[in-house]
Amino acid sequence: MKKLLIITALVGFTAVGFESCSEGASSSEQTVESYACPMKCEGDKTHSEKGNCSVCGMELTAVE
Repeated sequence: MKKLLIITALVGFTAVGFESCSEGASSSEQTVESYACPMKCEGDKTHSEKGNCSVCGMELTAVE
C-alpha cells in the first residue's frame, strides 16, 4: 500500500512538471515582437525587425 502511494505521488509530480514546461514553451512561442515608430509617422504600421523609421529616422520601439 505504501509503494502504491509513493508511485501515485511520483506520477502526479511528474505530470505537473511536464504541464509547467509545456506552458512555458507555448507562451514564449506566442510572443512575437513587432516594432513601430514612437512618433507614429507611418500610422499603425509595424515592422518585424528593429531599425529606424523610414520617415523621421527615429529608432523603432517594441510594441506589446
